Amino acid sequence: MSGDDTPDAPPPVLEGARVIAWASVDDTVRWTGRQTLLRGDTPVGPMPRLALCQELAGPVRDILLFHCDAAWTVEGVSGTPTLEGTKAMAETAYAGIGARWVHVDVTPEQAHAWLAGHVQTEAAPRCAFCGAGQGDGGRFVVFRDASICEACVARFHRALHAPAGDNPA
Repeated sequence: MSGDDTPDAPPPVLEGARVIAWASVDDTVRWTGRQTLLRGDTPVGPMPRLALCQELAGPVRDILLFHCDAAWTVEGVSGTPTLEGTKAMAETAYAGIGARWVHVDVTPEQAHAWLAGHVQTEAAPRCAFCGAGQGDGGRFVVFRDASICEACVARFHRALHAPAGDNPA
């Protein structure tokens, strides 16, 4: 399912997205510098692993390019609406990566099954802003160790789009 027999293979799911294909950057690939990945204000440079993924939930159906460290920790994300477009974008930054893609195309069903066996229920998300838990209703956005609930996202959206000086939150 995930290419697990290959030592460099990622898990079938990265940051809530199913893996479609992955690649290790080696000496056959040339970093062009034509895409900038920042950590804060500091450019990161090339990453040793890339994954083409698609979100399992939510409205984003784009094909995402995850820029990962050697342990498959996602350090940055870019993407386009299509697999071909995202591969072309990756090739622009990593010349020669096209020959390195390992297609695994984890199905949504396989990804959900893998998640069910690897996500601990006691680690259910709680909103970092209001403290609501998953049992309180609504959806959550979870990234690394941070969560935010749908209600807080809506509240912050209203606040960011309010006229200057207003605080509708």
